[in-house]
Amino acid sequence: MNFNEADYADAATICDAANSSLREVEQTVLRLRDKVLNCQQIVQSQCIAAGLGPRGHTLNELWLKLLSTAPLASEAATEAEKLSQRTRQAMVNYIESERLAQRLITDRRLLDQLADLVVSSSLNDLRPPRQTTEQLVRLVVDMLTGPLWGYLDDSESKRHGDVLRTLSRVLGLDTSRRLFSMKLCDTAPIMSQEIDGGLSGYYQLHDYLERDAQQNPGRFMVVQAEQRGRDVYLVVLPGTQDNSWGQLPFDAKGILDAYGGESQNLQDPVDEALRLSGAGPGDEVILSGYSQGGLHVANLLKNAFLRKKYRLNQAVTFGSPVGTIQLPKQVRSLHLEDAKDMVPGLEGVPNQYQQNQLTVTFDGPRRPDELESGFFGKAHNLHNYGEHLAELERRPTGQVRENVRELSLDGGPVKLRRFQLRRRHEYPAPPLNHQGRRVYPAPQD
Repeated sequence: MNFNEADYADAATICDAANSSLREVEQTVLRLRDKVLNCQQIVQSQCIAAGLGPRGHTLNELWLKLLSTAPLASEAATEAEKLSQRTRQAMVNYIESERLAQRLITDRRLLDQLADLVVSSSLNDLRPPRQTTEQLVRLVVDMLTGPLWGYLDDSESKRHGDVLRTLSRVLGLDTSRRLFSMKLCDTAPIMSQEIDGGLSGYYQLHDYLERDAQQNPGRFMVVQAEQRGRDVYLVVLPGTQDNSWGQLPFDAKGILDAYGGESQNLQDPVDEALRLSGAGPGDEVILSGYSQGGLHVANLLKNAFLRKKYRLNQAVTFGSPVGTIQLPKQVRSLHLEDAKDMVPGLEGVPNQYQQNQLTVTFDGPRRPDELESGFFGKAHNLHNYGEHLAELERRPTGQVRENVRELSLDGGPVKLRRFQLRRRHEYPAPPLNHQGRRVYPAPQD
């Protein structure tokens, strides 16, 4: 297992703990110094009242020692704080260095890129691994943007996001003539399902949804569960499904819905599904998505209407290309990727780092012979990510352990409800705002 920037996050966590301990030592020394001084003054007052000469030489010596120790404790705490800051900066430098190294690799000749593609794909079930996919996408974006962006844009993720959004709109998903929106057209009865505690519950719910999609494609789930004894609602979104370019919301067009429209057409049906499941304003809502579903999750996490109505502060994704999407800082998220899975690399940039938003990358399937190879290969198989999730739970470290603890679900029965979505056409499309994005009306409560 390769934890990438999480190694630096662990070091920062240790430095923070040392800083906190040294600050406590500093405060303790200061309190002792003041206490000794107070005792010394009391002794002197009592001696004078009794007609004796002043006493308290030992207290005076102790006070002088504490007086000289206080600056040392303060200096040590300050140094620990600086070390913590330098460690976090080293983490940022590491990420930027990785991106720069990838950029330098991308600048090689196209022939070298194609050679890398052939070699790496031949060792990965004839599919490019994530890193090779990122390099190729980055090369294509550089060729498309040319001198318009080039090296002038400091934010590579923003540049890639702009390109993907523009391409999606060019393909007709967000033009003035036509807009694809989503509508709930069927609701299955509430049913009870048993899940394990920890993170495994997320995989179990996705596995249930994927098996249900074989007979009922186009469904997603809202699950009422418990997390550390309190009620939460989970929105579980599936990966890309067959019947491409039809009426199903999670077909190939769904990917372009996410990039071109930032998944805003899912705002109303997700809100309605939560309401029908019993969720109300201010309730805790956790979002979880696999593949394309994780892309919608990242978009919904920054949806202004949903964030205002619910508490959207937790998310878990599996094999999802979310590198161009910057999540709100208060969101705690865990993103699982497989180094041999090409899908997380389709945006051309690695995931953005925030203190509570971690990406954990695994170095390939543990039991590839037992996995079915779909269009994107065995590494993208949901069951492969289920095994990675179990492996992560067995051996979490540092900040990863904290995210595992905070995101874990309570085991036992949960109430789940499946909702059927269909794509529909709207004429005319909602107007554009000053940023060039569609303005969707807020649903009525």
